[in-house]
Amino acid sequence: MPALPAARSFIQAVDPAARLRRRLAWKGWFWTAAAVLLAVMGWRMVVSARLETQSWDEGIHLAAGYSYWKEGDFRLNVEHPPLGKLLNALPLLPLDPHLHVESEAWGRADQIQFGKEFLYRNRIPADVLLFRARVVTILLTLLLGGAIAFWSRRHFGGAAGLLALGLFSLDPNFIAHGRYVTTDVIVALMAFVACAAWNRFLRTGSGRDLLLAALLLGLALSSKFSALFLIPVFAGLYLLRWFQLLLNRWSGNHVLWPVSFGRALKALPVLVVVCALVVGAMYWDASRRSLKEWGDDRAPKLSERLAMAPGKGGETSPTEEVLSFAARLFDLPVHPYLIGLNDVAIHGRTGQDTYLLGQTSKVGWWYYFPVAFAVKAPLALHLLTVLAACLAVVVCARAGPRKTWAFLKAIPFEWIVLAVPFAVYWALTLTTRLNLGVRHLLPTYPFLYITVAALIVQAGRKVLRRGLVPVLASLLALLVYESAGIHPHYLAFFNFAAGGPRNGPRYLLDSNIDWGQDVKKLKRYMDAHGIPQVCISYFGNADLVYYGVGQAYLPMTREIQAGRTPDCTVAAVSVTVLHDLYVEPGNNAWLREKQAFETIGYSIYLFDVSSERAPGR
Repeated sequence: MPALPAARSFIQAVDPAARLRRRLAWKGWFWTAAAVLLAVMGWRMVVSARLETQSWDEGIHLAAGYSYWKEGDFRLNVEHPPLGKLLNALPLLPLDPHLHVESEAWGRADQIQFGKEFLYRNRIPADVLLFRARVVTILLTLLLGGAIAFWSRRHFGGAAGLLALGLFSLDPNFIAHGRYVTTDVIVALMAFVACAAWNRFLRTGSGRDLLLAALLLGLALSSKFSALFLIPVFAGLYLLRWFQLLLNRWSGNHVLWPVSFGRALKALPVLVVVCALVVGAMYWDASRRSLKEWGDDRAPKLSERLAMAPGKGGETSPTEEVLSFAARLFDLPVHPYLIGLNDVAIHGRTGQDTYLLGQTSKVGWWYYFPVAFAVKAPLALHLLTVLAACLAVVVCARAGPRKTWAFLKAIPFEWIVLAVPFAVYWALTLTTRLNLGVRHLLPTYPFLYITVAALIVQAGRKVLRRGLVPVLASLLALLVYESAGIHPHYLAFFNFAAGGPRNGPRYLLDSNIDWGQDVKKLKRYMDAHGIPQVCISYFGNADLVYYGVGQAYLPMTREIQAGRTPDCTVAAVSVTVLHDLYVEPGNNAWLREKQAFETIGYSIYLFDVSSERAPGR
């Protein structure tokens, strides 16, 4: 009798139909679990998005995108390519909100004022316009999660795919920025899928795969100018794939040869032409006008426009030099994509006021992004990364130098595809003067999630075996606890090691914690506690009058010292300006000496200033 179960197991093991049924059953469980993770993430983004007013850039992006659709005019927000803005503004077209092209703000291309007029001086409520646009970003975020799950499952197995998706869906940074009308998530999505498609082309050499990779690269370049990092990534991956195949051939292995010098010469024109067509199509009328003006001596020239750009000086960046040289060499006409790229290059060279560890600077710090990542990434992710690295080291040590070298020669190329974009992007961030927030690191996160998940699953099975499950479960429980604990104030997330969101201002400001998003929460607090008005110093673009926030002037330190008293009992101060970022140093020093009695969403601090008032007032 005992032989019967053993025989049945043997038959099932060798039966192809049984193997197929088990595989389909696991696939069904995988996508069910993935759908649950993404649904929970989507619910959290929707709930928190409804509680917040616009962040600093959202009105600008939304008004610009809608003007692109209605007017075909790209004068607004030229520092970002149009793809994300066009997608965000698409759900607004059926509502047909009014576009204030008759206003002075439109005439002088004042994108901040025009964004405010579009949201708060319209027949459609601002919250309706904003939420419709935010739904697009939420869907793009969930699409990125699905891409992470699909690609990691395909190359590293279902367990690694679910772990990578869990790291993504529970990360407060992606939940925060995955619901805003900005370009940070769409460039992360397009960069990831472009690298995945390029990996497929390097494995197959197929012309269809090359066209797909070129199309996705064009979409990435149409999402944000930082996607230009993909150009050295694509080149580096091509060379590394060629070198890997060469090593295998020298070792006597007979392998397919999908990459070569000749194929590179054929692939390059395809990439250039397809990317140019995709980017040009995003600007449609502007691109058509530029093509008409090309070669017309009477038309404005790009070289002349670049020479007159604000911020031009003796020093120039490599990007500016390349653009200027190309403009002169090819007698290029003016095009908004090239103008925007030049403006971003100047901005990156000249820098912007930024804050780190209690200090402000115009030129930034090379270690800004390492610090931002250290304090903003979940502690569980840091611990999982350390665990993955230790497991990899142990596996290599046990294998010995010879086996390790043999493995490195034959390493699956997917590991290289994960490493190169991460390394190139980080190398570029260490040289930039634009230290504006951890959101600029989001394109590297998917590569990190998959690498950590794949290492833990594959190396952990060899080293920890049964001990892997409790270790992994405890770290994932920590991640769930961290992620749930910050709800619904995801933008203000700081990990436990950094002291949590209340300690955030010790490290970072601006879009890391305070982007002007908590005006509705302030209004609810005022109504609940019978506060008719506050003396306010607000960092953001939401219209305080529109949301019914009663306000009075907040005196500066020098005015308080001169004897002026506030016309209120409560002061509401955005934490960004409380610490003198973007304002005159010392403006709010008198408030920093006080203890805030409440914080609204961790971004607006409330102070009792009744003691500063003159008797009888």
